[in-house]
Amino acid sequence: MTSPSSQPTPGKPQAIANGLRVAIVGARRTNMGTGGLLALQAHAAGAEVVAIVGGSYDSARAASEELLGSGLRPEVYAEEEDMLAETNPEAVIIASPTTTHIDWIQQCLDSHAHVFCEKPLCVSGAKHCDDLILNFSANELLISENCQWPFTLEAWHQLHPQHDMSQARKFSMLLSPKLRGKKRWQEVLSHPLSLIQRISPGPAYLKKVEYTERAKDSPDSALRFEYCTHSRVLQCEIILEDIGVFPSPAEYSIDDKLCHRIIGANYQMQFAAHADEAQDAVSIGDPMEQSLHQFLKRVNLIKDSRASVAIDEDLIRRQYLVEALLADYHC
Repeated sequence: MTSPSSQPTPGKPQAIANGLRVAIVGARRTNMGTGGLLALQAHAAGAEVVAIVGGSYDSARAASEELLGSGLRPEVYAEEEDMLAETNPEAVIIASPTTTHIDWIQQCLDSHAHVFCEKPLCVSGAKHCDDLILNFSANELLISENCQWPFTLEAWHQLHPQHDMSQARKFSMLLSPKLRGKKRWQEVLSHPLSLIQRISPGPAYLKKVEYTERAKDSPDSALRFEYCTHSRVLQCEIILEDIGVFPSPAEYSIDDKLCHRIIGANYQMQFAAHADEAQDAVSIGDPMEQSLHQFLKRVNLIKDSRASVAIDEDLIRRQYLVEALLADYHC
């Protein structure tokens, strides 16, 4: 959702992380990577960014040099080096390529470090993710998937104050990933599912899953399914359209009530009820920054023994929902 060129939202409190020792894995991904921005946001929130890990020492060094102007001076490591043992971070932000997530999550568990991981959490199967999440909780460690779209629901409520989300029957979302085929669905499904889980909470199962795609390399694709909980059935539609523009279009609707993302100067975000009418748009800050701040606050509460780590049932359920949806992809 957020460009690596964007900056932390101004005017935010500076002591959210309160000196928390944080390491960044994957701070210089060139394909819409978020690691560098997350490093800046963690630093702005009061964290001490103690280390940066890159795919090679040279890429990590380049990432570190890009951050020097903002006052960050982390140690630099290549992936094969033992950053966790040498710098002992209390929390690790994983923004490296998807295929590396599971190994880093396991290493963080072994090193007793909290984890904030870019979506998808992992691609090694829902049961494996389930076991890891339970092990984190058992060891009083927090693991969070960076699903920032639920933080935009505040904007949706401001845009449609008369509408009751708890009675919703329809959900639609448009995203514009550059990937193709099954891999792009693997990369994006956590976004709509995290929103759907807020709209219709609790255990759920899926019915009538249907993909519409002309070919595996098609720029356009769609997914429709019924999301069934004990209280209702939500008719869901996810549309992916790579139209080759930046910033990429993104929006969702609940019962046809739209929340359309608008990207302004310096990647400042607003949200509007109509795609072609921005005059009544609302500003709520950067949702990814809010997602990171929530994680950092919770880690500090756990660190100070003012909170325990409950099992994140939504996170576990989301892994099985993603797996079930991908199992029906046969395009």
